Amino acid sequence: MNLLLIAQSARMLAQSAARGGFCCCTIDFFADSDTRRYAGQCIPMTPGADGFDEAALLVTVEDLAFSDKEFSLIFGSGIDSRPRLVEKLAEKRKLLGNTPATLKKINHPQAFFGLLEQLGIPYPETRFVPPDQAKGWLIKPGCSEGGKGVVFCANNPQSANGAYYQRLTQGDAYSLLFLSNGKENRAIGFNTQWTAKHEPAQPFLFAGAINRTDLTELQRSAVEEYATKLTAASGLVGLNSLDFVLSGGVCQVLEVNPRPSATMALYDEDFTQGLLALHIAACRGELPPPVSHNGPVRALWIVYSQSAALIPVDFHWPEECADIPNPGAKIEAGQPLCSLLVRGENRQEAEKLVKLLEIEILGGLFDRPNPNSTQ
Repeated sequence: MNLLLIAQSARMLAQSAARGGFCCCTIDFFADSDTRRYAGQCIPMTPGADGFDEAALLVTVEDLAFSDKEFSLIFGSGIDSRPRLVEKLAEKRKLLGNTPATLKKINHPQAFFGLLEQLGIPYPETRFVPPDQAKGWLIKPGCSEGGKGVVFCANNPQSANGAYYQRLTQGDAYSLLFLSNGKENRAIGFNTQWTAKHEPAQPFLFAGAINRTDLTELQRSAVEEYATKLTAASGLVGLNSLDFVLSGGVCQVLEVNPRPSATMALYDEDFTQGLLALHIAACRGELPPPVSHNGPVRALWIVYSQSAALIPVDFHWPEECADIPNPGAKIEAGQPLCSLLVRGENRQEAEKLVKLLEIEILGGLFDRPNPNSTQ
């Protein structure tokens, strides 16, 4: 089977596809060196103001239709929030993922929170008109990716079209990665999520996760039940993730990412054929047997660039690095520089290793004797 993988960054999808023995073509914004290693064809695109430029993407995909290969489509981040684009992309190829109808139920805030209300699933207080008192409220974009654009209402009185308001809920943030077949689910793993600290203007920007939590069995069971209810009501298929916050002992749902999420990197090695193979099987209605949750401790961390830089040809990347930019690539300040995927004997060791590796990478790039970076 030939796969067409489209995402803001398609490296993880391509790596999992290679593990499963699939040939793939990727379209993303980075065309990183390791993406090129896993994909048979790697097509970079320049992001527009709102992510993928629809016209340019459709032309690029149409050109593939004239090749001698038939591609099945799997989409990742940057695509799932645009159901009409998914519909167009899937016109001439098999879609292995959630349908536009499902995406409209999950990614449209009013539809999604209405569904939570209907199903009796707890969530933070949410409204679609500004609150009387801005303090204690957040503004969230209707199509947020990885916490981008989520800001404090008190600091940003003007909201963009499609944004909604949610009461700030104090508590730790978690996620559940799960497989769906449209009716039922199979939990892959629970994760503790981390936010970046380098950008005050983006206080909720996703920075990584670890496949360990402090959740009780009762809390885990409740979240799995939420995911099952949402699957039955919306028809979710394939790999999905559910983000939630634990506050006052209650797990409150924030959103569902109806696509393979970044946390699949924490589990892909646990499956001989990779999680993308299981995603494809789930889209066809097949779920694996119950999964053990006692795998190795793994942590995923995104290293953000301190300032604008050109990647030196001779730069040494630790073996734990992924999403490695090509030599000579220009990375703007605040952009992702690379990802780290580490193992540890326990949670504390994994977190410590992540911090040490980040220091090593940033120090090596920005404290070089003859730095090749812009000022």
